[in-house]
Amino acid sequence: MALSVLSIEILKCIRSRIREPKAIADELNVDFAVVKEHLDWLVHHKFITADGRLTKKGFLKAPERIVRR
Repeated sequence: MALSVLSIEILKCIRSRIREPKAIADELNVDFAVVKEHLDWLVHHKFITADGRLTKKGFLKAPERIVRR
């Protein structure tokens, strides 16, 4: 199962302790609705938990953290 670039960037944000959907949307300069849709997909496929933490599967897809600009 291949992840989109945006999904991987969202996983990196979560790994960097940016967990709120609005904060992720602001960090990545993406529309909130798009981020919410991707988060729902990531929860459904067990890359993250419902409370916003990475699972082992999600951790393996996002090995590095976001570097703040």
